[in-house]
Amino acid sequence: MLVTVLTLAALLTGAPPAAVALAAVVVASPPIALLLGGPAAIVWVLRRRSRPSGEVDEAVFCAAMAAELHAGASLRHALAAAAARDFSPALTAPARAAVAGMPASRIASGLQQALPVNGRHAA
Repeated sequence: MLVTVLTLAALLTGAPPAAVALAAVVVASPPIALLLGGPAAIVWVLRRRSRPSGEVDEAVFCAAMAAELHAGASLRHALAAAAARDFSPALTAPARAAVAGMPASRIASGLQQALPVNGRHAA
């Protein structure tokens, strides 16, 4: 009864339905949650590892940089913050150059090398 009331309250307050359903399954039947969640966790880990270590997810990087700029960061600090979120070794050199105050041409050449698809546009 309490799970039903809490589920309805969460849905009425605007909680994401998928999260509410997951929480209800975990509370109502933990073994079923483990049976469903175990394979999902394995698939998530395998997908996470499928990306080569040096490859940059350009869409994620550009979205992170746009979010930093929208929040009011300068271009150099937005680049550094977005590169820190991505954890890609290819972006460390342009990010360090940006924070160190190096010329924009050096930062641009590093971005062109790190981002093969959008590097020219980002630079």
